[in-house]
Order: sequence, then C-alpha cells, then structure tokens
Amino acid sequence: MALTFPPLMYELLAFAALHLAYLRPANAAWYLRKSTELQTEALSMFTAQSTVDESNCGPVLLFTSALGLHMLCDPSRMQDSGSSQYLDQVIETLGLLGRVKGLSITGWEQQLKQSELKPLFLVKHPAKPYDIPQPCIDLLMIAQNSDLSAEAREAYTQAIERLHWAFAISETPYRKHSTTKWLAAWPIQLSEKYLDLLSRRMPEALIVVAYFGALMGFYADCWAVGDKGMALIRAINAQVGPRWQRWMQWPCSFLISDGP
Repeated sequence: MALTFPPLMYELLAFAALHLAYLRPANAAWYLRKSTELQTEALSMFTAQSTVDESNCGPVLLFTSALGLHMLCDPSRMQDSGSSQYLDQVIETLGLLGRVKGLSITGWEQQLKQSELKPLFLVKHPAKPYDIPQPCIDLLMIAQNSDLSAEAREAYTQAIERLHWAFAISETPYRKHSTTKWLAAWPIQLSEKYLDLLSRRMPEALIVVAYFGALMGFYADCWAVGDKGMALIRAINAQVGPRWQRWMQWPCSFLISDGP
C-alpha cells in the first residue's frame, strides 16, 4: 500500500527513524530530526490529497493511524512532560486519532473488511462484565454529575465505556504489551463531543485521559511508549485542582509505584 500511497511510505520511514533514535541513542538527535522531516513531508503530501475513496481508503486508514501513534509516542514532544504545552500536544494527537474513523472508515468499512486490512476488523470482543480494575469501573460516576448537560454526560459515558473495553481487550492488569497493539483502539472510538470537551480542557475529560495514561503504562515495554503514560498522568495532575484529586488517586498511584 505504501508503494502506491506516498504519504504512507514517508510516515513509515518517519516511524522507522523514530525507532532508530531509540536503538542508537548516541545519534538520537539526528534520527529524531530526520523523523520530523519525513513526517512533515508525509503531512504535506497527505494535505495535497483531495479525496478519500474506495481506491485509497486502506492506505489512508494506515497513514492516519500511524501518524497518530507517532505523534503520541514521539519523545521530542516530552521535553516538558509536566507542562501545559505537552498536554496540548497529547490532546491534539487524541483529536487526530479520534477523527480517523470519520476520515477513513465511515463509508468504506465494507471495502476495508474485504481488503488486505481485513484482520484489523476481526476482533474477538472481551466478555462482559469486563474483568478490569475497580477504579476504572467507578470512573463512570464522574459522568453522572447533574451539573453536566445531557450531551456531555452521554459523551463522557461513551468515552469511559470504550475505555473499559480497551482495558478489557488489553487484558489489564494481568498482561503487559511490547507492541502498541490495542493502544489506539480507544482514541479512534472517541466522539466529536468528547473531543470538543477535551479541547476545552474540561476536568472530567482530562481525568478520563489520565486513566488512558494508566492504560499506556501497561504498554510501557513497547519501545515507542515507554514512560509516556506516566508523563501524561503527571501533566494532567498538574492541571486539575484539589476538587478532582479523588479521581486522580488511582492513576497517580502508578507514579508512586513507577508504573503498573
């Protein structure tokens, strides 16, 4: 697919350069610079791509997913891991991943299921009730605040329920992962309303992302993820006030224990 869709080829090369930066730390600065250059070229090519159709929906799905994971995992974005700027970058990335479905899946799902990408859609869903940490289940209560609009409550409930699914399919807390595997599955399922609330840094939306940071911790053995989930929890904990510490207690417990 990359041979026929140049933006995907450039993004794969950009991710390869990111991997080489990890493998060869002495030359990391050069590889990270090269990774940025390749990603910039990929984005430029993709922006010039006018339409998504049956012929390119598969490459577009791979490109946007890879781009989002790259942005989420790029260590150069963590220079100020506790800062507002770092959180802005994560929110931007989650927004990008959240729009993957609308950009490349909606309208083309049947074609994708018959393409080489068919295995991506053959998901064995975890059985309910989900066997996940109790604090994750309790998080649903944050969406029941009567001060929220009905639309906001629905957006938070959906985001949390899909996060429950992501925890369950990742088999946490019993398993850790050395690949990104299901990590992008949650952001791709986010609604536009939730992404809007997150872009406005509503505390409930930020706290849900902190629990996603805890999920990232179970992927810390993957070279691309490492301690970025812990950095995300720190950044959000620095943003929310004392009123919300009850909800931050569980994700922050991973900071004390240095990860899941």
